[in-house]
Amino acid sequence: MSKQVDLEYLKEISDGDNEFLRDLLESFVNQTPEMVTGLIRFVKEQDWESAAKRAHKLKPTFEYVGLIAIRDNMEFIEKTIKNDGDISKIQGMTLAMKPEIESAIDEVKSILQTL
Repeated sequence: MSKQVDLEYLKEISDGDNEFLRDLLESFVNQTPEMVTGLIRFVKEQDWESAAKRAHKLKPTFEYVGLIAIRDNMEFIEKTIKNDGDISKIQGMTLAMKPEIESAIDEVKSILQTL
C-alpha cells in the first residue's frame, strides 16, 4: 500500500500525546466513511446545499491527516456549488475519490495498530 497519510500536522498539535493522537485518528476512521457516503448521496440526489455543507465539514478532516488533494477537492465541490459553477463534474469527482479515501482509512487503521 502506498503511503498517502501524513501525520506531521497531527503530531505537532498533539505534542507527543499519543492518546490524543489516537483519539483523533479513531475519530477519522469512525466518522469519515459515513460523512463521505453522505456527500455522495447528497450529490446523487442533487441536494446541493447539503453537499456543499458536507464538503465544507470534510475539508479539515482530510487536512489533518495530510490528504491535501482530497481537501482541495472538497473545497472545489463547496465553491463550485456555492458559486453556481459547473456542477457536472462533481458527481464523478466524488465517486472517483471514494477508493482513495477508503485506502487512506485503511492506512490510518494500520497506523493505529502501532500506537
